[in-house]
Amino acid sequence: MRRRLSLLVGSLVLTLGCSGDAFTAHPDVVAEAAGQSLSAERVAEILTSVKGIPVTAEAANFVGNLWADYTLLAQAIADGTLETDSATIHGAMWRDVAEFTAGHWFDSLIVERASPSTEQIDSIFRADSVRVFQHVLIRPQGSGASERAEARRAADRVLAQARSGTDFGVLALQNSQEPAAQADSGFLPLAPRGAFVPAFDSAAWMLAPGQISSVVETNFGYHVIRRATEEQARVRIANHLTSQMVPEMEQAYYAELDSTFSLRLTSGAVGKARDALANLTKAARNDSKLVTFKDGALTVGGFARWIQADVSNPIQGPQNLEAMRNLPDSTLELGIRQLASRYLFLREAERAGVGITADEWDMIADAFRSQIDTLKNTIGLGPDVIDPAAPEADRRRAAALRVDTFFDRMVRGEAPVRLLPGMLTWTLREKVGAKVNPAGVQHAVALATVRNGGDSTGGQSGSQPQLTPAPGGPPIIDGGDGQ
Repeated sequence: MRRRLSLLVGSLVLTLGCSGDAFTAHPDVVAEAAGQSLSAERVAEILTSVKGIPVTAEAANFVGNLWADYTLLAQAIADGTLETDSATIHGAMWRDVAEFTAGHWFDSLIVERASPSTEQIDSIFRADSVRVFQHVLIRPQGSGASERAEARRAADRVLAQARSGTDFGVLALQNSQEPAAQADSGFLPLAPRGAFVPAFDSAAWMLAPGQISSVVETNFGYHVIRRATEEQARVRIANHLTSQMVPEMEQAYYAELDSTFSLRLTSGAVGKARDALANLTKAARNDSKLVTFKDGALTVGGFARWIQADVSNPIQGPQNLEAMRNLPDSTLELGIRQLASRYLFLREAERAGVGITADEWDMIADAFRSQIDTLKNTIGLGPDVIDPAAPEADRRRAAALRVDTFFDRMVRGEAPVRLLPGMLTWTLREKVGAKVNPAGVQHAVALATVRNGGDSTGGQSGSQPQLTPAPGGPPIIDGGDGQ
């Protein structure tokens, strides 16, 4: 089970904002990265060229950060400093590694702490107040008599195959037109009498374990129903009981961690967290303690890198930073505690020897390398950028040109927005540095507003760029004391 480790789902919302130390001079420059710069004039051109993009500081900041990401990647490729070794991949894809690890640990906790007893399962089974059914649903493709007749013939064929011994789950996967049931081999949730429409319910509750009904017609179409065997029913009852026990188990486990390890926020923790949110790149190097617990601590740097993992997507993030900064102290304090608990959760998993499998690592590594290759091809980072025989200065100039050309294509809608994998953007920013200039952002907005004849909406209300990413983690926890 993949276990999301988002910082504060439903409590805190975060974003990728300006990175690096902000600068106020040079209002003609919106962003700098790897020795390259993005002018306010260029950003104004982009803001007024993309249909529907509002002319706002948020949109200009988004463009500046996206340009910085592409520039850092392109220049690292030109310099030959972008590695795709296991350490680099682990750092960039920490969130994926952590979620697989958390999932395995959580599954082990379920087995240990949320597994129903045989007596509990027997009690529900013997009461016979709920039953488990499978079905195949064939829907008519129209409302006419011919369409209904064709659907009935298809259901008759399924019935004949089921009664001849074909696995009912396979028949559901191949034929059922109810996606929810098809996804689980035709199994329906554990249900009491009367849970389904009358015709279905009446036929289903007449079946003995393992028995298959005749074709049953309802307003939904034609059904072939099978009652689960006793063994299958017991498995489903156990799963149902487990699902009811898990939330309480999870809450109790986190409370146990906090108590066992005496989790405590340090003096001024909320203020330290707010400072970190103002500059995540700088905060990632801060070793001062934010939360202490027995034999360890969560540092400000650890906090910042967890947040980085939650905000690495520049399209989904930029709408939320101001909301985060304006949260009351009580909510932010709760968020810090939750993050520290998740830190302890992962630490306990690693201490128990729980980690990702070789297949999971291969999947993560392959995905990372594939995304890098796709970015190279999309941006056009070809031989003139990657040829080690070419002078480095020429490679860097070529890389900058390719990023500029790619932005032109993206603005015209000829190329999709593609994001750097995982936390690679933060890895590159920490190594090389990137800055977004508030004065340059405001200047770009002013220039774009003039270009639009004073209209700052771009034809739409709202503050977010209308760009869609093409389809396509926090720090490594060691066994030390976190100091």
